[in-house]
Amino acid sequence: MGVAEYLETSWQSQGHDISINKLNHGDLPRWLNAIDLLPNAVPNCVSFGDTVTIGDDQEYDGHDVFEHCIQTLAPWRKGPFRLYGHPIDSEWRSDLKWERVRSNVDLHGRSVLDVGCGNGYYGWRMLEAGASSVTGIDSTLLFVLQHALFAQYVGDQRAILPLRLDDFSADELFDVVFSMGVLYHQRSTAAHLDALTKLLMPDGTLVLETLVYPTRLVANERYARMKHVQIPSIEDLYRDLEALGFHSVDVKNVSLTRTREQRSTANMPFESLAEALSDQNALETIEGHRAPVRAVIIAS
Repeated sequence: MGVAEYLETSWQSQGHDISINKLNHGDLPRWLNAIDLLPNAVPNCVSFGDTVTIGDDQEYDGHDVFEHCIQTLAPWRKGPFRLYGHPIDSEWRSDLKWERVRSNVDLHGRSVLDVGCGNGYYGWRMLEAGASSVTGIDSTLLFVLQHALFAQYVGDQRAILPLRLDDFSADELFDVVFSMGVLYHQRSTAAHLDALTKLLMPDGTLVLETLVYPTRLVANERYARMKHVQIPSIEDLYRDLEALGFHSVDVKNVSLTRTREQRSTANMPFESLAEALSDQNALETIEGHRAPVRAVIIAS
């Protein structure tokens, strides 16, 4: 089965009749071809640990095709991954963020929705943590293909749905809904939280991971080189979540984002956090705002 057929079959099994040929992106044929050149086999090893790993470097003699595929699907934002002995050094050390989240939420036997899931790194970690199922949605087609590269080797795993939250519908509600690194890109914090809440079971859990600021920050131009961000305060989030009916809102972690966690790499060679910080003061962005601080909030 080619990757295009795998994607469409998976989307249909999730109740979404999406044609990959109608997803308009000039690089799509190149991405699909790079994945379809890979060997079609069951890997000797699969691990959803800190480095999500498929196969080992002893399974195939010719490795150029793997390196070609990894480079064709660059840039890699989330990770790390390892594909048949080939490391993928992503911009984000997503394993560090997952450490801050995992101990604060019980996923065993629970259905999960990951909104704005990127290339699905966290979805694999959620399965490792015992989730009964993980549904991921992300409108960036490259991330959907990066996930499919790994999912096709795992078997019977849901492909990421190439949808925005506004376009997503589900037949059943979820036990846990994640929104990580998404909230501050929304025009309305309250509207995003409301949409997430409507996808939760009545006794469900919402996991937010987001930039926070002492007072709500609406960057007129840019924040850390990002356009159109709106960063809430922790007090804003308490108020918004309580207004939606959450009876328990706990801040589990607040931490400064460091260049150890977000940086340029061989597989993401473009500018990253270091270029967004002031040369004179690493605790400020180049625009003079406070450097990025992220919070993990669990609401139930």
